[in-house]
Amino acid sequence: MTKKMTLSKMTTQPNQASSCEIGLDDGDPPTLRDLTERLRLTPNDGKIWFDDRRMVLLGANAFGVLRREIIESLGFSRACSLLMRVGFSAGSADAAFVRKHWPLNDEAGALTAGERLHAVMGMVKVETVRRDHDIPNGIFNAEFLWHGSIEAAEHINAYGLSREPVCWMQLGYASGYASAFYGKRVIYRELECAGCGGSFCRIVGEMTNQEIGSTHDLSWLTRRIPCA
Repeated sequence: MTKKMTLSKMTTQPNQASSCEIGLDDGDPPTLRDLTERLRLTPNDGKIWFDDRRMVLLGANAFGVLRREIIESLGFSRACSLLMRVGFSAGSADAAFVRKHWPLNDEAGALTAGERLHAVMGMVKVETVRRDHDIPNGIFNAEFLWHGSIEAAEHINAYGLSREPVCWMQLGYASGYASAFYGKRVIYRELECAGCGGSFCRIVGEMTNQEIGSTHDLSWLTRRIPCA
């Protein structure tokens, strides 16, 4: 198990952070250190900031309750669609954040930044299996493993094991992040899910030749996504 550290130690004691093997400075910028240094707390004002965006520190249990209430109110299919749209919006916003602060990043660096952001937000740890991209020629396909998915864990807490993958918001995030970068619809599917009893989640993504279009109509996100 990875050792837990305070944010102050992560930013002021890099040698100790390195001993924890959390890879703060691995890879192209933005590294995990770059991203965590954008996190600011002003507890006297009751505010948390990530760069210039206000954030909320929400417990996993509260997230699970909110997710369950959405499912109970809307049903699985509509809840799946809603959570994917929410994730898509979050991914798009994070892509804009990376483009703003690291505009010279190449395609690989931009994509790995999304993976690190997903981890910094406490949603999941991402492991890359493959990533093939040639954006000028319209080629993008990728495969990742997700470890420790918060959505899968909270779904199991509420409903037990699922027959279908349940990491809907995280799929939407991945699609939103990649689609915002490339201006084309990037669709991710979850082939294996810890919510179904697996030890990890496996997702694959591919870019279509269609423009993103209006962000008010994201029905294309869920057309090939089975919901629990």
